[in-house]
Amino acid sequence: MIGGVGKNAITDALCKLFKNYSGHIENIDGITKNFNSHLTNKLFIYGDEINANAKKVSDKLKQVITRATQTLEKKGIDSIEIDDYYNYIFTSNNENCFKKEKGDRRLLMVKCPDKALEKEDYKVFYYYINDPNNICELYNYFLTYDNSKYEIGVDRVIMIAYKKQLAYENTPAYTDFFYKEPGLYAGRCISSTHLLDMAKDYAKKNYMSSNFTMTTFGTHTKALFTDYVKKSYGIKYDFRNLSTAKLKEHLYKKNKDYY
Repeated sequence: MIGGVGKNAITDALCKLFKNYSGHIENIDGITKNFNSHLTNKLFIYGDEINANAKKVSDKLKQVITRATQTLEKKGIDSIEIDDYYNYIFTSNNENCFKKEKGDRRLLMVKCPDKALEKEDYKVFYYYINDPNNICELYNYFLTYDNSKYEIGVDRVIMIAYKKQLAYENTPAYTDFFYKEPGLYAGRCISSTHLLDMAKDYAKKNYMSSNFTMTTFGTHTKALFTDYVKKSYGIKYDFRNLSTAKLKEHLYKKNKDYY
């Protein structure tokens, strides 16, 4: 992702709409740390240039995005529970800063154009949002907008092609290995441990995480190749009667979306 495409221009406009009810964080940890009084009584929180650390708090982030209440903590004062009305926008030039899982229903991923805006575009936009009358008109438009066709908090976010692409690009290395390198194991009878070593080697060569266990790998592999499991002195997978083309056909039937 390149800079200068206008990501922050959108958040600047939203902050003007929400006025004192907007908050800003520069690090994803800012929404999960204990002392959070600076973010209370806010309706809109934006994270600016979030980096890859977001993956480390992905599970916490899921809970934060959908919670109905939050704990307000101030130094030296007992914590209390308050309603949570936060809405979030995160901007980043890093496509892989968030953990995207297949079937995720919380995150809407929007790809900005790969071209910086012209100087004149910025001038026109900021001239518009810096005029209080324009902001009032925009505020009233959203205030009276009919959103009855949406079930807020119930409907899943829109699954656009970009998010789907990112989710599949973040599949485990062993899934990538099976789908992208069937020629390495077609026509062979291979032990599960050997397949595991091949998958880990694939991960390292392609700069992917190889931190997966035999248990995780074995569960996935058995589900993918149920009809080819051979139990003889350990688990083996018998692909001797399968050409690369036949394996591709089998994998396609298992997961058409991956292709």
